[in-house]
Amino acid sequence: MRTRRRSPRPRFLAMAMLAVLAISVAAPSFASAASFRLVLARIATGLASPTQVTNAGDGTNRLFIVEKRGTIRVYQAGALKPGYFMDIRGIVADSGEQGLLGLAFHPDFETNRTLFVYYTRNGGDIVVSRYTTNAAGTNVDETVPRPLVVI
Repeated sequence: MRTRRRSPRPRFLAMAMLAVLAISVAAPSFASAASFRLVLARIATGLASPTQVTNAGDGTNRLFIVEKRGTIRVYQAGALKPGYFMDIRGIVADSGEQGLLGLAFHPDFETNRTLFVYYTRNGGDIVVSRYTTNAAGTNVDETVPRPLVVI
Protein backbone atom coordinates (compact mmCIF):
# COMPACT_ATOMS: atom_id res chain seq x y z
CA MET A 1 0.00 0.00 0.00
CA ARG A 2 1.37 3.29 -1.02
CA THR A 3 0.89 6.37 1.21
CA ARG A 4 0.54 9.68 -0.33
CA ARG A 5 2.77 12.42 1.07
CA ARG A 6 1.34 15.88 1.33
CA SER A 7 3.32 18.71 -0.10
CA PRO A 8 4.72 21.15 2.51
CA ARG A 9 3.94 24.01 0.15
CA PRO A 10 0.39 24.86 1.44
CA ARG A 11 1.67 24.95 5.02
CA PHE A 12 4.59 27.19 4.03
CA LEU A 13 2.28 29.53 2.12
CA ALA A 14 -0.09 29.77 5.08
CA MET A 15 2.80 30.64 7.42
CA ALA A 16 4.12 33.23 4.96
CA MET A 17 0.70 34.84 4.69
CA LEU A 18 0.40 35.00 8.49
CA ALA A 19 3.84 36.64 8.70
CA VAL A 20 2.88 39.25 6.10
CA LEU A 21 -0.36 39.92 7.95
CA ALA A 22 1.46 40.30 11.28
CA ILE A 23 3.97 42.73 9.77
CA SER A 24 1.27 44.81 8.11
CA VAL A 25 -0.71 45.03 11.36
CA ALA A 26 2.42 45.94 13.35
CA ALA A 27 3.68 48.46 10.80
CA PRO A 28 1.82 51.44 12.33
CA SER A 29 3.40 50.73 15.73
CA PHE A 30 6.85 50.66 14.12
CA ALA A 31 6.14 54.09 12.65
CA SER A 32 5.04 55.54 15.99
CA ALA A 33 8.00 53.91 17.74
CA ALA A 34 10.30 55.79 15.36
CA SER A 35 8.95 59.10 16.67
CA PHE A 36 9.53 58.08 20.31
CA ARG A 37 12.80 59.29 21.80
CA LEU A 38 14.34 58.27 25.11
CA VAL A 39 17.13 60.33 26.59
CA LEU A 40 19.15 59.20 29.57
CA ALA A 41 21.03 61.70 31.70
CA ARG A 42 23.21 61.10 34.73
CA ILE A 43 21.75 63.03 37.65
CA ALA A 44 23.81 61.69 40.54
CA THR A 45 27.08 59.91 41.24
CA GLY A 46 28.45 58.19 44.31
CA LEU A 47 25.58 55.73 44.71
CA ALA A 48 26.18 52.13 45.83
CA SER A 49 24.25 49.62 43.69
CA PRO A 50 20.92 51.46 43.40
CA THR A 51 17.95 49.09 43.11
CA GLN A 52 15.01 51.51 42.93
CA VAL A 53 14.07 55.16 42.53
CA THR A 54 10.67 56.32 43.74
CA ASN A 55 8.72 59.36 44.92
CA ALA A 56 6.74 59.58 48.17
CA GLY A 57 3.91 61.58 46.63
CA ASP A 58 4.08 64.01 49.53
CA GLY A 59 4.51 67.18 47.49
CA THR A 60 8.20 67.63 48.30
CA ASN A 61 9.41 66.49 44.86
CA ARG A 62 12.01 64.28 46.47
CA LEU A 63 13.30 61.15 44.77
CA PHE A 64 14.26 58.30 47.07
CA ILE A 65 17.09 56.11 45.83
CA VAL A 66 17.26 52.65 47.39
CA GLU A 67 20.75 51.18 47.64
CA LYS A 68 21.30 47.43 47.87
CA ARG A 69 23.63 47.76 50.85
CA GLY A 70 20.74 48.88 53.09
CA THR A 71 20.53 52.63 52.65
CA ILE A 72 18.08 55.08 51.10
CA ARG A 73 19.34 58.39 49.74
CA VAL A 74 17.34 61.51 48.81
CA TYR A 75 17.69 63.43 45.56
CA GLN A 76 16.03 66.84 45.55
CA ALA A 77 16.43 70.17 43.74
CA GLY A 78 19.06 68.78 41.37
CA ALA A 79 21.35 67.33 44.03
CA LEU A 80 21.91 64.23 46.12
CA LYS A 81 21.36 65.19 49.76
CA PRO A 82 24.15 64.38 52.21
CA GLY A 83 23.55 61.54 54.65
CA TYR A 84 20.86 58.91 54.56
CA PHE A 85 17.09 58.96 54.72
CA MET A 86 17.36 55.41 56.05
CA ASP A 87 20.36 53.29 57.03
CA ILE A 88 19.74 49.67 58.02
CA ARG A 89 23.09 48.26 56.83
CA GLY A 90 23.52 46.52 60.17
CA ILE A 91 20.60 44.16 59.53
CA VAL A 92 20.76 43.77 55.74
CA ALA A 93 22.62 40.97 53.96
CA ASP A 94 23.71 42.39 50.61
CA SER A 95 25.66 39.69 48.81
CA GLY A 96 24.57 38.25 45.47
CA GLU A 97 20.89 38.96 44.89
CA GLN A 98 20.28 39.92 48.51
CA GLY A 99 19.97 43.39 49.97
CA LEU A 100 17.55 46.27 50.39
CA LEU A 101 15.47 45.70 47.27
CA GLY A 102 12.27 47.71 47.54
CA LEU A 103 10.54 50.70 49.06
CA ALA A 104 6.88 51.68 49.06
CA PHE A 105 5.28 54.68 50.69
CA HIS A 106 1.88 54.49 52.37
CA PRO A 107 -0.76 56.34 50.31
CA ASP A 108 -1.16 58.74 53.27
CA PHE A 109 2.60 59.14 53.80
CA GLU A 110 2.26 62.93 53.90
CA THR A 111 0.27 62.66 57.14
CA ASN A 112 1.13 59.28 58.70
CA ARG A 113 4.85 59.12 57.68
CA THR A 114 4.66 55.34 57.11
CA LEU A 115 6.77 53.44 54.61
CA PHE A 116 7.51 49.81 53.83
CA VAL A 117 10.83 48.23 52.86
CA TYR A 118 11.65 44.85 51.36
CA TYR A 119 15.06 43.41 52.20
CA THR A 120 17.09 40.31 52.93
CA ARG A 121 17.97 40.13 56.62
CA ASN A 122 21.31 38.83 57.89
CA GLY A 123 20.82 35.08 58.03
CA GLY A 124 18.90 35.01 54.74
CA ASP A 125 15.30 35.74 55.77
CA ILE A 126 13.29 37.86 53.32
CA VAL A 127 11.49 40.61 55.24
CA VAL A 128 8.89 43.28 54.58
CA SER A 129 8.91 45.80 57.42
CA ARG A 130 6.97 48.94 58.25
CA TYR A 131 8.83 52.02 59.43
CA THR A 132 7.92 55.61 60.24
CA THR A 133 9.85 58.81 59.81
CA ASN A 134 10.41 61.72 62.13
CA ALA A 135 7.74 64.44 62.20
CA ALA A 136 9.48 66.41 59.43
CA GLY A 137 9.71 63.30 57.24
CA THR A 138 13.42 63.80 56.75
CA ASN A 139 14.71 60.49 58.10
CA VAL A 140 13.46 57.08 59.21
CA ASP A 141 13.39 55.87 62.80
CA GLU A 142 15.37 52.65 62.25
CA THR A 143 15.17 51.64 65.91
CA VAL A 144 11.54 50.50 65.62
CA PRO A 145 11.11 48.15 62.66
CA ARG A 146 7.78 46.41 62.48
CA PRO A 147 8.25 43.22 60.42
CA LEU A 148 5.05 42.38 58.60
CA VAL A 149 6.26 39.38 56.59
CA VAL A 150 9.25 37.16 57.24
CA ILE A 151 9.99 34.31 54.85
